[in-house]
Amino acid sequence: MNEIMSTVFGNVASEPRHLVTPQGAPLTSFRLASTPTRFDQGVQGYVEGSTTWLTVTCWRGLAFNAARSLRKGQPVIVHGALHVREWKDGDRSGRELELDAVSVGHDLRRGRADFAKVLRPAGDRALLGGTPTPGPDDAAGSGAAANGAGAGDEDVAEREMGTSDADAPDGTGGDAPEREGGAAA
Repeated sequence: MNEIMSTVFGNVASEPRHLVTPQGAPLTSFRLASTPTRFDQGVQGYVEGSTTWLTVTCWRGLAFNAARSLRKGQPVIVHGALHVREWKDGDRSGRELELDAVSVGHDLRRGRADFAKVLRPAGDRALLGGTPTPGPDDAAGSGAAANGAGAGDEDVAEREMGTSDADAPDGTGGDAPEREGGAAA
């Protein structure tokens, strides 16, 4: 089946929600609002078009990184497979745009970000049946399986993503680059 691959610029419109399916696949989803702007000669200024709303789903390693990196209101660029899902609720029905993300990043035209390369997070390795090996981002533990839910749970289990930015002793959220000798910047 051919898929429509699309790249969408927009803002994260909901706090990302991280889950693990009953089969053990990590996923993170969030709503994305994309509003085009264009220059209007008549008003000699920029005008906004209609907002398009999408649900973005990230899987596996991308799910962990998206959950730790994205917050509501941040500008992002998302590339992935576009799907239209029809829904019905009683006598109401409609269509929803969904984007299965292949790649997600902050829109650097509108801000800056500090990139931190990660090895497969310990929580990801544990969920996939491997032995967790602490990585540089896992110093305080990933907390990914903190609620004890596993692949046999009937519903999708919500998992924690580890310490928040406020929990880092240096206020950097643990994302500060290391200098020679191991001191954080």
